[in-house]
Amino acid sequence: MRFFFIFIAFLSFNKIRAQEDLGTIDVIGTSPLPGILIDRKDVPHTSQKITETQIQENLTKSITDLMNENFSGVSVKDLQNGAFQKNLDYRGYTASPLLGESQGIAVYLDGVRINESFGDTVQWELIPENAIKQIDLMSSNPAFGLNALGGSLALSTKKGLDYKNKEFVDTLNKYGSFNYTSELMEYGYGTDSFGTYTSIELERDGGWRDHSDGEITRFYSNYGIERDSFDINFSFLGGNTDLNGNGVTPIELLQKDREAVFTWPDKTSNKMSLFYGNSNFYTAKDGIISTNFYHKRLYRTTFNADEVDAEECAEDSAADATELKIDYGFDDAPLCGEDNSTGDYGIILDQRGNAIESNDNIRKYGLLNKTYTTTTTIGGAMQYDNLFNIFNKTHKISFGTSYDQAKTYFRSQGFLGSLTNERTVTPLYLSDGTPLELVAEQEHAGAGNDPDDTERGDVGPAEVTGKLNVYGVYASDNFQYNDKLILNNGLRANLAFVELIDNFKTPTYTRTAFINGDHRYFRVNPSLGFVYNFTDEIAIISNYREANRAPSPVELSCADPSAPCRLPNAFVADPPLEQVITRGAEFGMRSNYSIQNYNYNFNAIGHFSQNSEDILFVSSGTGLSSGFFKNFGKTNRLGLDISLRADRINSMKGFQSSIINYSYLKATFQSAHTLPAANHPNGANDVEAGDIIPGMPLHKINAKTTYSFSNKFNVSLGALGTTGVYLRGDESNQLNKTSPYVVFNLESKYQPTKDITVFARFDNLLDSKYETMGVLGEASSSEVNVPIRELGDTGSGDTAVGALDPNFLSPGQPFSFFIGTSIKW
Repeated sequence: MRFFFIFIAFLSFNKIRAQEDLGTIDVIGTSPLPGILIDRKDVPHTSQKITETQIQENLTKSITDLMNENFSGVSVKDLQNGAFQKNLDYRGYTASPLLGESQGIAVYLDGVRINESFGDTVQWELIPENAIKQIDLMSSNPAFGLNALGGSLALSTKKGLDYKNKEFVDTLNKYGSFNYTSELMEYGYGTDSFGTYTSIELERDGGWRDHSDGEITRFYSNYGIERDSFDINFSFLGGNTDLNGNGVTPIELLQKDREAVFTWPDKTSNKMSLFYGNSNFYTAKDGIISTNFYHKRLYRTTFNADEVDAEECAEDSAADATELKIDYGFDDAPLCGEDNSTGDYGIILDQRGNAIESNDNIRKYGLLNKTYTTTTTIGGAMQYDNLFNIFNKTHKISFGTSYDQAKTYFRSQGFLGSLTNERTVTPLYLSDGTPLELVAEQEHAGAGNDPDDTERGDVGPAEVTGKLNVYGVYASDNFQYNDKLILNNGLRANLAFVELIDNFKTPTYTRTAFINGDHRYFRVNPSLGFVYNFTDEIAIISNYREANRAPSPVELSCADPSAPCRLPNAFVADPPLEQVITRGAEFGMRSNYSIQNYNYNFNAIGHFSQNSEDILFVSSGTGLSSGFFKNFGKTNRLGLDISLRADRINSMKGFQSSIINYSYLKATFQSAHTLPAANHPNGANDVEAGDIIPGMPLHKINAKTTYSFSNKFNVSLGALGTTGVYLRGDESNQLNKTSPYVVFNLESKYQPTKDITVFARFDNLLDSKYETMGVLGEASSSEVNVPIRELGDTGSGDTAVGALDPNFLSPGQPFSFFIGTSIKW
């Protein structure tokens, strides 16, 4: 392995010949390392891009919103109700910052994979948005390695070499609703042979919902060197974020107050550093060797308040109550966990192995969860590209290899507290002032029996190390068979080793379930496709491809239905999971043409994919975040994406650009399953083949048009609309979907001079009330699970009632705006 990195470093500093000027051809890389860029129209996969100019013209708050408004097949779910922590779905596959989501999109930054190794999550808030130069979204291509089930997202940053023989400074400031502020600065300078670029970003958002503020600091810097024979780039990215996102809320509470949250706080803090280098050089025979290497370190902490299954034991038996008081030496009964039926008690123990005496002054107990995650990742890749003449055909052939290594240390703790009517948790303490931590449950059979086995139960902490080693080898070939037909084929082999080491030790009890385990996953994924050009303006494309995803450490450590875990805190066992294998195809047409003063781009692409052994998180019914990961057999995604874009040619007045995207997606289960239904109002959740996967809208449309009144002033109007979705926990589709919605956005720019721009954006212009997704949560008519003051009083003093409707929804942001300025010099 040391030789691998030494070889990469050696290649990075060899002399090479500069690449030829590609002119105005629209090119794309078909692997993580660009190599020989291929004309986009010669690639048989769906590919969409957002250019630097389009990024500058859009005024969205986040990169996920930018893609949601511009890409076809993309939808966004606001699970955490924060601007910086959204789910991005593409054709039924997800890139999300949240553990527990079924991930299926590979995301790269300048050729460096940024899916986190512990759960394949994507931390959108750590991406240097101000430094992004281009965004390319491609349908599934096995060359991009593990997790490219539904597609791959390639983000390219600005480089110092982009600013040859010039110097510039740009400052950008935004101020808006809900105490939103953004302060950005970028600097670029270059000569003929080197360049440097730096971006600094500071964003704060008070959050439109209660207790949902966030703050982001990002720093990005690049240094590049170019001679007649080589070019090298070194980049550093640092990020520090503190975000509060409090998730779904009971529908009854939303009807009273849409800004209210269920339980709080729910805080995630990240500190990240990423150093990476890229190089390209030509061999003597005009081949290109591209390399990269990187080192990344991420430290994450989470802190959240939640309900907990803890209550006074033996409510139904006086004899049992007496026995428990005597055995544990209490005046009142001890606390029991979820298992609290008469004659079968789970006595909760603290960190010192002692039972906890119940307190009649506490109406409802709560839990303060803390997690600590440290991940170190290193890796590199090397790719060779050349043009070969085979049977009088010119083939663009690439060979590549990659290696990624990650080590994650994870620790969680749960501290007992009192759940208040404001739905936060006040911690409880031991007699010496130490916070009271829950570590185990002890079985007790009640009257006439003694305390029995002690186990972790549903409350215990976890401490685990996850190691991941991934090797990849790939090749691809693109060639023009004749003047009409272009063929493309490729192959990639992925080998992944996942190791879990259980570090948790406790003197409180003898453990019976451990997370230790070694897992190996291997898969060779092919792809083939063609482009047939009927004319210079019209072509049809078709492809078939396969991809795979190895279960992540977080999935393997939470896959036991008999011991569900409470994401993202506690993991207890390591049963095996199978890797996910996706087989898919596309067929459609694309067209580019000019009429009068406009260039038009039209695409209509049908797509189908089937996942075998799909991994989904299944709610266990013990809480909003409790459950386990499960291989779900087969799932399908069948869809159609239609897009039309028009751009004005050589005019600064009138309609400048218009875009309209329509997507149809039917994501279905193809295997029958009986799922937990503790929260389902019908008492059953039996999935049949053909049932729709929750959270995926059947129809989605986004449109936007820009009109310039002069060369200094323009206005853009956009619209986003989707149909409703089934709630998670209702995989059997028995209940109603969320309501469909349409949201309008307006933005405007005024440029009095070439260096000064004033702008404004208005989101949800009509202040529509809508929800992006939902979950079935705990609700009961017989007891108050979580007191909700806004819903009224139970009649027993100051005790609030609880939710009776199990529908928990994620509301969309109401009307908001921001204004800002950009000054260049």
